Amino acid sequence: FATTQSLYNGPKLLLNANPDAFVNHAIQLTNVSPAYGPKGQHLLSVTVLDSPDMADEEIANCCREEMASWFPGKDLSTLRQVGF
Repeated sequence: FATTQSLYNGPKLLLNANPDAFVNHAIQLTNVSPAYGPKGQHLLSVTVLDSPDMADEEIANCCREEMASWFPGKDLSTLRQVGF
């Protein structure tokens, strides 16, 4: 995903310990190195295990929905899907 807003500070790998999780883990790559994204953009890499039988946009929406509680006060609807 790409966004103009930083979701969190520091180079952290966010692990989801929920056994029924859709998103396994995520990392804001531009926190590791700003060179990983265009100026003014933040890149969030999200990993989903298995291969859900869903359209790409539906997968992206499920990721946004599940991660919303991880980033209180952030509008995840602004996350733009950049690849699968």
